[in-house]
Amino acid sequence: AAPTAPAASTPPADPAKVAEDLVKIAAMVADIRAREITPDEGTEAVPSDRVKLVQALLTKHGLATAVDGVNGKTTQKNIKAFQTSRGLADDGKVGPKTIDALMQ
Repeated sequence: AAPTAPAASTPPADPAKVAEDLVKIAAMVADIRAREITPDEGTEAVPSDRVKLVQALLTKHGLATAVDGVNGKTTQKNIKAFQTSRGLADDGKVGPKTIDALMQ
């Protein structure tokens, strides 16, 4: 059998960068609670970082979603599926209840 290459190690995270990213995420979550994401936010011409956060959280919850900031058909389908699974209104909008459920 051919020898296998050792697994590439992941460099340790820079604590300052991690803290900075957490502050940005917390700010985006607060912004989504204050101003919901509607289905028309996040287009190919103007991707949205807020939509990217939602896409990453959907994937974390087992709903594989491209993290590209485009609130397209798959993202909308997955938002609605997530909302239904949590007993929320499946309107495709991400407001306080949906973002709080996604953050769990």
